[in-house]
This record gives sequence, C-alpha cells and structure tokens, in this order.
Amino acid sequence: MAEIFISAKKKPTLRKFLAGKLLRKEIVLFEAKIKKKRPQIAKKTEFTERQLRFGAKKIIKEPLHFFSSFRKNPKDIIFLDQEPGEQVLLFLRKDFIVNIPWIIKGIILILLPLFMLPASLIFKFNIFILPVHYNLMYILLYYLFVATYNFVNYITWYFSTYLITDTKLIEVSFSDLIIKHVSETKITLIQDVSYDQLGVVRNIFDYGDVLVQTAGTVDIFTFKSIPQPENVVHIIESLIGRERNV
Repeated sequence: MAEIFISAKKKPTLRKFLAGKLLRKEIVLFEAKIKKKRPQIAKKTEFTERQLRFGAKKIIKEPLHFFSSFRKNPKDIIFLDQEPGEQVLLFLRKDFIVNIPWIIKGIILILLPLFMLPASLIFKFNIFILPVHYNLMYILLYYLFVATYNFVNYITWYFSTYLITDTKLIEVSFSDLIIKHVSETKITLIQDVSYDQLGVVRNIFDYGDVLVQTAGTVDIFTFKSIPQPENVVHIIESLIGRERNV
C-alpha cells in the first residue's frame, strides 16, 4: 500500500513540474514577442511633446530636389541650433521663375560666339586677329566665364532659403559664394503677417513677398518672391494661433 501511495503522490507532482516548466517557456516566448513588437509600436507612436500638444497626426515627409521652391514637411532638413523635437513645417526658396532673366542671358552668352563667324563674313571683318592657339585659349576663358556666371547665379538661388518650423522662422541669405547671413525669430514674437503680389506676372504664376512684423531684434522679416504667398501666410497664422492657445 505504501508503494501505491508514494507513486500516487509522485504523479501529480510530476504534472505540476511539467506544467510549471511549460508555463515558464510560454512566458519567455511571450516576452520575446513583446520585445520584438516594442520598437515597431514605439515607431508608430513616436510624437514630440509639441505634436501631442497640437494634436498632430502622422506626417508624410516630402523629398527635396534641385529645383524645389515650396515643400511642406520636407524630408532630411537639419539646421544649426535646431531644438530637440523641433519640426520643419515648410521649406521655401524664391520661385524658380525669378531665374529666367539670368538663364536667358546665359543662353545668349553661350550662343554668341556661334554667331560671330557668320557676322564676320557678312560684315567683312576678321575675328581671328590673334594666332590660332591664342584664339582657342580666348574661347576657353570666355566659356569658363559664362559657366561661372551661371553657376554663381544658381548657387545664390539654391542656398538662399526660408524655413518655417513649429517654433520659429529662419531666413538664410546667400550671395557671391562667400556671404551668408542667417536671421530668425520666434513664432511667439510675431505681431502681424501679410503678403504682396504686385504685377501681372506675379499673379499669373502665384508668387510674391510675405512680410512678417515681429517684436524681436529684426523688425520685419521679408520672404521675397516665394511661391504661394497666401498659403504661407495661412500656415504662419495657424502657428501663431496655436501658440496663443497653449
């Protein structure tokens, strides 16, 4: 009877042991699944404090290209003194149409030597006064000047930008490859914002100047010749309203 009693006690003990072991295994597997899902959950629910305060939804970032002049929520924009969690809401340059004058001049300068030879035959004057190798050097220097002219104008347009973040406005003025001026103002310091579209061309192509009056060190911010000025004004006004309601 003793043997039967002992074996009867061992049986439930073994079951409990196996059940406990299986339970621990399931717990470990469950924890492993949670750890795998945790980065995905964190990625999906990643909002800055300011976004949560303003009730922001998931933002789709838009990539920039070499001719971008208006981009909402631009992708991969980082600037000096950017605060943690600060989001760039709008990226602006002058409308690309403002480049048309220097592009036309550049094309004329490129084609000019090609018209010199027919003109010399018609009006009977010799354009090759110097020896051939000197003429070739002169042509190369001329086209180097034309390339430099076009490059400087494009770089000036490309690097002269305006940024609107959820906390400030930033203006980057670039000229002559060596002169760079950066100014900024807080959204909370903006007193008034308006825009001008003077002329038929500006109204047809929808670009103009946005004037931002502030109480900071810079009295007036001017975003010159930017596309969709009315839309830009609405974005700035919405930021002002959010800051005042916080």
